[in-house]
Amino acid sequence: MEHSFKGQWITDSEFYDLEPRNVFHRQLDKVDLPCANHRNRHILFRKKFNLERCGDHAEIFISADDYYKLYINGIFAGQGPAPSYHFQYQYNCIDVSRFLKKGENIIAIHTLYQGLINRVWQSGDNRHGLILDLMIKNTVVVSSDESFTTRPHSGYSEMGTCGYETQFLERYDSGAAEIDFSQMDFDDSKWDHAKIRKIVDYTLTGQKSHMLDFETIAPIISKEALLNNGAWRRMLREDATTTFEGWGKSTKWNTSLFHLTMSYVATFMADVAIEKIL
Repeated sequence: MEHSFKGQWITDSEFYDLEPRNVFHRQLDKVDLPCANHRNRHILFRKKFNLERCGDHAEIFISADDYYKLYINGIFAGQGPAPSYHFQYQYNCIDVSRFLKKGENIIAIHTLYQGLINRVWQSGDNRHGLILDLMIKNTVVVSSDESFTTRPHSGYSEMGTCGYETQFLERYDSGAAEIDFSQMDFDDSKWDHAKIRKIVDYTLTGQKSHMLDFETIAPIISKEALLNNGAWRRMLREDATTTFEGWGKSTKWNTSLFHLTMSYVATFMADVAIEKIL
């Protein structure tokens, strides 16, 4: 049975009055659909609410165009939806019972409007928005409306595209003002209130495919083992690449193509400096 949303499609001042545009065309047709004005937009939303009790079954019905990451009380709870067309746009249902607590709670959502017309994203159509209902024991206790606060995330800056314009290369500023936006004590007093989309032409349907699963995998090699392992040392000297997270004093990055034999100092796995390894 499909969920009937009480919440409304909300967005920010950039998108709320944009008229959706038709991006469908035959593959070899020449089209004039510029995508320079609205692209690679990371838009955040927050909403605080109170619960008199906890422990009851709670689930959130949620969707966003193009994509969302959901946080409850600062904890990542899920992301989606799977790409779909506006005339059969998918929403997710997430059990959030374990994230809620008695008293004040916070829902925070990071949404993305990719903005390019390609074979991966259904985007570039001027449709951005968020819709959700939080239900506890079959009663809607929070729904998306203009009481949500919103602000574009200033930590992402475009550095070009790749993969036939299916994704953006981005510079990420870990010192941006919005870094801790999902936390309860984050100050959003200067944020704007969300706006209701003027034109809503979605037909919503529950996502049939399984949502993405996430798990935490701890490193299998310690600092001491790394320093004493000859194979690792040879690999690093030979300019191998790997997938890892790196932290500097003010920067965090994730990459799958990162050359470890770099000329500047960076930390790697338990504060091991690359220059010390080499």
